[in-house]
Amino acid sequence: MWYSAETPSWLFFTNSTFPMTLKGTPTTYGETVIKITATEYKYGGSVTMTFTLVAGLKPNTPPEISNQIGDQIAYRQQLFYIKIDANTFTDADGDDLVYLVSLSDGSYLPEWLT
Repeated sequence: MWYSAETPSWLFFTNSTFPMTLKGTPTTYGETVIKITATEYKYGGSVTMTFTLVAGLKPNTPPEISNQIGDQIAYRQQLFYIKIDANTFTDADGDDLVYLVSLSDGSYLPEWLT
C-alpha cells in the first residue's frame, strides 16, 4: 500500500513506519480539512478519508478566584464600602472578564447597595 496526506505546510506526515504520524506546530488559526489516501501499490485501488483539524486553538480555561473576599459586616446608617481589586479573579488564558454582582440566589442587590 502507498500512503499520502494533503497537509498544511506546518504539518508533517511520516509514513515510513507504523504508526504513521501527523505532527507539527500550527502557525495559523482556523480549520483545515485533512485528506488521507491509501492506495494499493500493485493494483491501484484506493480509499480516502477526511477529517477536520482545528489549528491554533486551545481549550478555554475558566476564570479562577485568586483572592477570596471574606465575610463582611455592614452597619446600619453607615456607608458600606469594599474594594474589589483587579487580581480578585484571574483568567489563565488572559481572556477579558465581565463582572456581574447579585445576591447569592441571583436576584438584584438591595437598593442601599449599589
